[in-house]
Amino acid sequence: MEKSLQTVNSKTELQTEITTEKLIEYLDVVGLSSELKPQEKTQFIEIARAYQLNPFKREVYCVAYGQGQYRKLSIITGYEVYLKRAERTGLLNGWKIRTEGQIRDSSLKAIIEVYRKDWTQPFVHEVYYREYVQKDKNGKVNRFWSEKPVTMLKKVVIAQAFRLCFPDEIGGMPYTSDELPENMTTGNTDTGKTDTGKTGTGKTDTGKTENKKPESKTKPKTEYIPPEKQTERPKEITKTEYETAKRTIGKLNTVKALNDYYRDTIFPRFTGNMHDELVELCSIRKDELKMLSDYESQEAV
Repeated sequence: MEKSLQTVNSKTELQTEITTEKLIEYLDVVGLSSELKPQEKTQFIEIARAYQLNPFKREVYCVAYGQGQYRKLSIITGYEVYLKRAERTGLLNGWKIRTEGQIRDSSLKAIIEVYRKDWTQPFVHEVYYREYVQKDKNGKVNRFWSEKPVTMLKKVVIAQAFRLCFPDEIGGMPYTSDELPENMTTGNTDTGKTDTGKTGTGKTDTGKTENKKPESKTKPKTEYIPPEKQTERPKEITKTEYETAKRTIGKLNTVKALNDYYRDTIFPRFTGNMHDELVELCSIRKDELKMLSDYESQEAV
């Protein structure tokens, strides 16, 4: 595994290079390889490589939305990535954030001040709730913005402010889910139109109702849920569960088994440092299996 050293505020940080192979592996693991079109996979891979965003650490993900000629791909990052990239520059000198106003009179806003070591004045930026609150097609505020409006608004203002303050490092990077319409972050395909561009009525161009396709008897694939939308994730993981996961990784004997275990257990269950360490263990185990396979091939010869 190729790695590079990068200095962060006088500290040395070990980083894994994000390669095309690593990104293809991610798409395979989460079941997106078969769902994305070739140009969509290329788009995701090129952007993730250009900005060295690691999807296994939840730094980037993608969602296809719309149907037919209206289908598009959203590539999304988390606001924490902006904070980490700004910190790496060594120029970040602190920041503070506050909210003012209320929702009922549309005056709620978030205000952030970002300080750079090479600037004499702080950068001040604000965003209004009424401009970014996300609603469904019926005009109802979605669950995230309804339950945590202040938190969601703070995430938006952080993302925008850090992009503006560190354009060389963050400019052009994918947006966060909090800044985008809900259908662009959840894969909602309800566009109100069919592939012909006419209002959808559940009928074909001949006016006849479409026949239902027979239900597949194959086992459905594990549903991919974008990291930003995973609300059912347990809050705490016991040490026993974590140790069990590490032992299980060491016992798996194929790359496919490791990919399946990541998709079905690690990805939906673990977060933070535990998640990252288990991902690293999976990578190490894959390297071991590859070395073993190469050795057995040589022995066979």
